[in-house]
Amino acid sequence: MNLQEITEKDYEMVLKVSEYYRIGRVWDPIYEVVRHSGGTDHSISEELIMRNDEAKDDIRRHAILRRMAYNEMAGR
Repeated sequence: MNLQEITEKDYEMVLKVSEYYRIGRVWDPIYEVVRHSGGTDHSISEELIMRNDEAKDDIRRHAILRRMAYNEMAGR
């Protein structure tokens, strides 16, 4: 499993949890990220950015479909 697949699965998990539980957001930083020229996300290609965006769109679409099915079953 590569980093992109892990990130997509993390994103999907958060969406699934938010369908059943109220979640919040931590507005203040809890850690500092230091990026350097040798890092994996320093020189990300436009192609990879587009692929990541498409994956997130697909995950969101599935989340919407799950929510619609849930609402239909609940009679909402």
